[in-house]
Amino acid sequence: MDLRKNKGMALVEMLVALIIVMLLVYMYMKLVWKDAGGASRQTKKALAKQGIKANNPQSMVQSAQEKVDQFNKKTEASQHEYENIK
Repeated sequence: MDLRKNKGMALVEMLVALIIVMLLVYMYMKLVWKDAGGASRQTKKALAKQGIKANNPQSMVQSAQEKVDQFNKKTEASQHEYENIK
């Protein structure tokens, strides 16, 4: 009895081949998309210290913009106070 001609063995061989291909695709995608559009751990840690959310690129930009706006408001207020002191 030749195992190659057995339909059950052919199905098992195809499934094993499919699993191997899927595993390789998964590993490739994981490598390619690793931190794609995101920040590294060190960057996320530094941003968290500044109070900037680094969940995804959009929230990172919005959070950073809010911080810049707050800084600008404080700077403008300080500048007006300085001008009033003169």
